[in-house]
Amino acid sequence: MRAACTNIEQYPNFWYTHKSAIMKKQVIALVSIGDSSFFMLLPLLVIVLLNVLNIVISIWGYRDSRRRGNSKEFSIIVLVALLFFPIIGLIVYLIIRKDEP
Repeated sequence: MRAACTNIEQYPNFWYTHKSAIMKKQVIALVSIGDSSFFMLLPLLVIVLLNVLNIVISIWGYRDSRRRGNSKEFSIIVLVALLFFPIIGLIVYLIIRKDEP
């Protein structure tokens, strides 16, 4: 078996050549992708926006139910349904809600 070379002075240009090749690949990757931090944060921002929209719609459903004269218990059921089932809950609420008082 051949022993691994531990003396870096035997190959003085290896480290610098290898390091510069890695740096060139990193620069090319950054140029081709652009600002990668934006693309990494984009899914997180979309998830936060959808959660905020879900909370706003749930609060609107609760207030709308109270304004239309429904009981507090029914309004809380609407709030919980809209929190856990945002799309289906909103469709069902819009169908079963009372007319304007």
